[in-house]
Amino acid sequence: MSMGPYGSLTRLFGWTFGSALTFAVGASSSAPGQVPIEDLNTVLAILQKSMTSKSS
Repeated sequence: MSMGPYGSLTRLFGWTFGSALTFAVGASSSAPGQVPIEDLNTVLAILQKSMTSKSS
C-alpha cells in the first residue's frame, strides 16, 4: 500500500494482488491517498462484481 496521489489506487486494487486489508477515511484522514469509506465500498463492490461475473 502506498500514499500520495497513487496511493488511492493501491487501496482500491490491493485485494486483487492478495492484500487482506485497506484503509479508508472515516471521520478524518490519517494518510495521503485515503479514500472516503463510502467511495471505497462502492468501487470495491463494482470491481469485485465485474471480476467474479461469469461471461456468457
